[in-house]
Amino acid sequence: MKKMALAIPAAGIALLAMAGCSSSSSTPGPETFAGSVSGKAAVAKTVKMPLTWSGPVAATSTFVLTPPAKGQKRTFVTSAGKMVAEVTAKPVNSTTGPGKDCLVRQVTTVSFKVLGSESTGKFAGDAGTGKVVVEFQGDLPKLGSGKCDMSQNAEPVTATAVTTFDGYTSLSK
Repeated sequence: MKKMALAIPAAGIALLAMAGCSSSSSTPGPETFAGSVSGKAAVAKTVKMPLTWSGPVAATSTFVLTPPAKGQKRTFVTSAGKMVAEVTAKPVNSTTGPGKDCLVRQVTTVSFKVLGSESTGKFAGDAGTGKVVVEFQGDLPKLGSGKCDMSQNAEPVTATAVTTFDGYTSLSK
């Protein structure tokens, strides 16, 4: 379980490793960015999350999930420029499980503000606040007795592991 405890908070941190854009300014409005990985990619020591951006800025990006802290700045480097974000509150983590099927779930929610003066491309000059929610879920292995392996070294079953990333902000000039 030790590896899972490290991998899940890392996903929350990665949320803030946001990707950005480069080129002309965006039109004000809601921007979403989301992605998911499963299997080996979801339990890797370094989780690289592909994101698709939609709203005023259509773009793609990849970022590495790392644990965020209040006051930290994260830069999302996108195909349309860089969006720089600052974490505005302590990230909120919740964990559930394991249930009867050994499913464990960890959710990290991060609040941020867009720093348009540090952003580039289509994000240059933008302001806004938003949230990122990163969720990890997977089954712990079962012991011969049928009980969930809760040992320090238990790792989620790779075939059942999924990490998702959902972010949104409302961009304005």
